[in-house]
Amino acid sequence: MSLRKIYHYVFKHKSKLIWGFFFVTISNLFAVIIPRFIGKAIDTISSGNFQMEDVFVQILWIVGLTFASGLFMYFTRKKIIVVSREIEYELRKDFVGKLSKLPFSFFTEYSSGKLMSLATNDISAAREFLGPAIMYTANTITTFVFAFFFMLSLDLNLTLLSIIPLPLITITTYLIGRQIHHNFKDVQEQFSKLTTQAQETFSGIRLVRAFVQEAYEAKRFYEYSEDYRKKYMKLEFFQSLMVPLLIVLIGISQLIVLGYGGLRVINKTMTIGDVTQFFVYINLLIWPVAAIGWVTNLIQRANASIERLWEIFEIQLDESYGEAEKNEPFAFSGGIRFENVWFKYKHELPWVLKGITFEIPPKSSFGIVGGVGSGKSTILKLLTKIYHQTRGEIFIDEIPLDKLEYNLVRSLFAVVPQEPFLFSISIAENVRIGNPDSTDNEVEYYLKLAGFEQDLQTFPEGINTLVGERGVTLSGGQKQRIALARALAAQPKILLLDDPFSSVDSETEKLILNNLFSHYSNTTKIIISNKISSVWFCDKIVLIENGIVSEEGTNEELIKLGGKYFRMFEIQELTKEIEQE
Repeated sequence: MSLRKIYHYVFKHKSKLIWGFFFVTISNLFAVIIPRFIGKAIDTISSGNFQMEDVFVQILWIVGLTFASGLFMYFTRKKIIVVSREIEYELRKDFVGKLSKLPFSFFTEYSSGKLMSLATNDISAAREFLGPAIMYTANTITTFVFAFFFMLSLDLNLTLLSIIPLPLITITTYLIGRQIHHNFKDVQEQFSKLTTQAQETFSGIRLVRAFVQEAYEAKRFYEYSEDYRKKYMKLEFFQSLMVPLLIVLIGISQLIVLGYGGLRVINKTMTIGDVTQFFVYINLLIWPVAAIGWVTNLIQRANASIERLWEIFEIQLDESYGEAEKNEPFAFSGGIRFENVWFKYKHELPWVLKGITFEIPPKSSFGIVGGVGSGKSTILKLLTKIYHQTRGEIFIDEIPLDKLEYNLVRSLFAVVPQEPFLFSISIAENVRIGNPDSTDNEVEYYLKLAGFEQDLQTFPEGINTLVGERGVTLSGGQKQRIALARALAAQPKILLLDDPFSSVDSETEKLILNNLFSHYSNTTKIIISNKISSVWFCDKIVLIENGIVSEEGTNEELIKLGGKYFRMFEIQELTKEIEQE
């Protein structure tokens, strides 16, 4: 059963749970004593020969026991329910921690909608098992045991007759619970699809509107919603059967008590107080027995959710990443060396990089150019350990990349990706992701270096302007420059720029490059671009074709070579002249 997988979380809080079980036991012990005093009070009154003081004493006992039962039930909730919230926090923290350690390839297979559903609905379902399900299970067991004991002490035959429907309750909860389990899993899967579709639509709202696809996306959302509604209605059908059937079975027990107990009263072998006690005990059992069905729902839901969660928790990290050593403090200078590096994304896919070899001295600038799909961006993914090379070695300051910890490696780099991502916060807060301690003046300085100074003046709120979902209020060039400012704020040893000027005009590009080379001369700079103008100031340039280094040298050397680089240069210069005319 999948529930076993969560037990180690429970064991960490076993002392609190034991106290919770103790408190619920005391609470129910007080609760089942109350009918005794109710029976005595009724028998005292029905005898016709009583003093008001005697009845008042019985009432005081009833009130006192009720208060004590409620107080200890409060203590029960303070222990068990609080533990469930603590475990929910631990589960969610571990889930996010696991996601942060998984390779990039994992996120190409799992949609963000499914992960959001796991982090919210499924973890909440697990919590309901750890809190309410455990508490009401303990409540049901202790109430049933105590009530059954007191009922037996009153009359054996009536007790045995009144519990005849109980096996039917067990069968009912088992059969319906099994259906609930299967249907709840279907509901959760459909909810993942629904959230994924909604998230993708709102994230790509510009594209949706640009292609006038609002009606199409609305139709898709309706279809997913309709499937979700049908599956949820099927689940609700089985859930709605549970409690009514249990109440009917409890009602049968009450009829038995009324019929058989009434005859015993007529025959003067039982008192009205005794029969009243039986009714109270049966009523005490209504919620615990009904809770069997509710708890069964929670257990079935939690079982399905934990099964889905552990699909993520049990994913093994790629052993090819090697066991990184705990690195001692070391002053990295930023030198990089690729030595016969081969890479493919999956075993069945073709090679992306084939025997790549080059060296980047510390504090130098290095340009990588090539056509679409040549493998340029893959080089950056290998450097930042998003993926691991299939063959060969990568070194940083002559230390194998595999021997360096992830956090250490990524602290050396600042990356401006091909498709910059901005959070739906202010411009300043986006820049401060690179360095949370940056002052407003420093933020403005980094934005100036990134060529955003004039754009910033057009925003009434300046650096405090909210950029919207994924920077929806900004142009592509503005997003690229804010992402660049964020990278510059990090003051990295190595700056990785993946086609950072694709949406920037030539004048702004020249300004940014001048700023980079003058203000970040002590930083190793790797610039990937299809534009020759982005790399021609670099100390060394390599041309990647079909995953191999086909040409390398300075801008002047490559132009003199008269190869593919020279032809790219000619075409781009000609295009620039035509645009100027």
